[in-house]
Order: sequence, then structure tokens, then C-alpha cells
Amino acid sequence: MSERSGWAALEVIWPMATITAGTIADAARGTLTIEATNRRLTWWGAETLRRTGIELRLRGTGHLAGGPFLVMSNHLSHFDVPLLFAGVGGNLRMVTKTELFRIPVWGPAMRKSGFIEIDRKNRERARQSLERAKDTLRGGVNVWIAPEGTRSRDGELQAFKKGGFILASEMGVPILPVAIAGTHEILPPTTLKALSGGTVAIVIGAPIASEGRDKETLLAETRAAIAGLCAEARALRAGQPPSSSE
Repeated sequence: MSERSGWAALEVIWPMATITAGTIADAARGTLTIEATNRRLTWWGAETLRRTGIELRLRGTGHLAGGPFLVMSNHLSHFDVPLLFAGVGGNLRMVTKTELFRIPVWGPAMRKSGFIEIDRKNRERARQSLERAKDTLRGGVNVWIAPEGTRSRDGELQAFKKGGFILASEMGVPILPVAIAGTHEILPPTTLKALSGGTVAIVIGAPIASEGRDKETLLAETRAAIAGLCAEARALRAGQPPSSSE
């Protein structure tokens, strides 16, 4: 990794600005489609990695077949977002805090692209957000939720919130557990300055059935799965071979 600087952060912002402009233009013409948005988001993830010189190590892509899934992962950094599009693919929308939708240009582009706004301070609006997530899943698009609720400040897996598990249980949609390693070092929650270069890892686990299951049991199983996958992701990032149990 090279020294932390604002220039590395700009390498993340430039591809983001490119897809934002295209999305706004398509929306104005009435030609914005899910397929076009998926392609843009996939490109954003790959281009962000290319521009920052970061290597992505990826395992478990066979589990992406089927779906749609409610994707759940640990959350370490703002860099998780383009990384997930690079690893999981563009057929994915995020449940994202309402503050990001207030950013000029970027916020409207997120809304038009199908990102789901959640106001964590307003219970009724949060419930409405889960209803929009249901519509997205019914349309065949995967939805990502960070069950920790926010980025981990110390890089360790935090306690999980129940909202996503209520959604999974009500819809019977499978949860796809995912673990991320390395983004906390590249762009920590405490700074806007990023490192360039280095290695990140994603490990995708087997889907977890949710139909007919209560949210507490589902939460415990998912957290245990993601905790195990986090250990795999750290080992993958470090270049260690998979254990015999993986």
C-alpha cells in the first residue's frame, strides 16, 4: 500500500461521478433501466479497483447462482460498496442511510438507481424502506443490508440489528452471507483519505434459508456464518490456503 492521501480518495470519486452523470442523463431521457444500472454498478466496482491499484481476492462465487438474495455482510468502510459491486455484481441495491441521499446529484442518482433510503431515526419511514426492499427483491434484484447498522470502528464484527431478519423472515427470501477483509485499512471510518494499492478479499458463503424461521434464530445463524467467513476472508487476503473444512 502507498501512503494515505486525498488523491487515492479521488480515484474512488471519479468513477462514482461517471456513473452518476450517466444515470441522471438516462433518467432525464426516460431511458433508465435496471439492466443499464446493473452494468454501471459492475463497471464502477471494477474501475474503482483498477484506479486504486487494489487487488481483489474472491471466493465462493458459485453461491451467487439463484436468488434473489438478501445479501448481508460485515461493514468496515465506505470502500465496501464499490468492492461489493466488483465481487457480487451489479444486480444489487443497497439499503442506505438517509443522509447520503441529501448529497447533491449523487443522492438523486442513488434514488433513481433503486437504492433504498432508510431513516434510522424514524420507525415508520424505516418500515416503509423495508417495503421498498421487498419490491426490489420481487423484481429479481438482490438487496444488501449491513446488519451491524453502521461501519465497525475497530474492524471487529459488531452486534446485529433485527430489521433485515424481519424482512427475510416475512418474505422467505434466502440470506447470502458475505465477509469482507482489508477495506478498513484502505479507508477507515475515521478519515476521508484512502490508501492506494494493497489487497482486499471477499468470501461468499452458502445461502441461509429463511422461510418459516423466526428472526432471532435467523440472526444468530447468520452472525455465526459471517463471523466464520470473516476469518476465511482475512486468511484469503493474507494469501493463506483454505482450510480443509472450507
